[in-house]
Amino acid sequence: PNSLWDLLSHLHYDHSMMQVVMNDLKERAFMMQSAPFMSKALPMMIPLHHWWEIPVYWVSCKMYDIIAGSRRSVPESHFISKAEALYQFPTLKSEGLVGAMVLYDGQQNDTRMNLFVALTAAQHGATILNHTEVLNLTTTGKINTADYKVTGAKVKDKFTGETWEIKAKQVINATGPFSDSVRKMADPTTHDIIVPAKGSHLIVPDHFSPDNMGSVWFTKDGRVLYLLPWEGSTIAGTTDIKEKASMNPCSTLPEVDFIISECNRTLRRPLNHGHVRAAWAGLRPLVKDPSADPNDTKKLSRDHVVDVVQGGLVSICGGKWTTYRKMAEDAVDKAVEINPALAPQRACCTPSMMLLGTDRGGLVCHQNFD
Repeated sequence: PNSLWDLLSHLHYDHSMMQVVMNDLKERAFMMQSAPFMSKALPMMIPLHHWWEIPVYWVSCKMYDIIAGSRRSVPESHFISKAEALYQFPTLKSEGLVGAMVLYDGQQNDTRMNLFVALTAAQHGATILNHTEVLNLTTTGKINTADYKVTGAKVKDKFTGETWEIKAKQVINATGPFSDSVRKMADPTTHDIIVPAKGSHLIVPDHFSPDNMGSVWFTKDGRVLYLLPWEGSTIAGTTDIKEKASMNPCSTLPEVDFIISECNRTLRRPLNHGHVRAAWAGLRPLVKDPSADPNDTKKLSRDHVVDVVQGGLVSICGGKWTTYRKMAEDAVDKAVEINPALAPQRACCTPSMMLLGTDRGGLVCHQNFD
């Protein structure tokens, strides 16, 4: 919003979005508690440049805290003065700054988290295969008939070239931006529901952000951009561009220019291409909203959807890192619902589960990782 009137005139309550936020905050608490050795609370500063923004952002951030409730898992948000903002984030521009809101969120190492989720699953009896490509799904019966059933998959080891078949009572498709290609292996007539959106990021020197404080703000076109401390450097991002699904998405020069330009709107010391140590891109598997412009990824859902196509193939589509546990729970619940061959021995136990390495018995460091 460019003014208080602009904000009030566009203010409305969206119950579905409220549910998404509530679920996100609940799952954030799970991530913080399930792997405290690689998850931490990170304060992020929102620079404010108009006096009317102070009460607006204060109320918004406090509502965020209230929605999180007793499982907030991070400190409360708070307002700080211009002098304090410049002290805590010295590289911010002082011109026009009237203060800042400090909002806390969780930060985790996604690569390590991914590995430890897999290791924890293996510890509980799962068989894990990496670098294995699904060539096609195996089925019984004839498509478009009642006896048509997906019974497994033919896979290929990308290192050795060996292929074999895996049989299963139930197949769940959790392939992110590639979900549609697997859905069409079961039902070639099904419509695409995934819109991959590319997000590019830059790694710049650590002096562009303090060690224990990030900064987040809105870009000119309404997206969110941030500067965050990351593994001894600073991460700057992100973009949000419709992209075809690929195994190796790359950052383009226009995207790098966009991030640098937006950072220079808030930084006192200009960022330039010489500061960029690395650039990379990832794909977000956004789910189509039938009422939105398919070319506008800002209006596509960040929530997850459980989809079922012919043959009983269950697909978990969309979502985000924060809600990975809930996504898995919903997908398995749907599989149990539609497949009488599945007989669960107990209810879902993951809400209280801790990952491998968490000192679950309290014998190593009493679960104190600070």
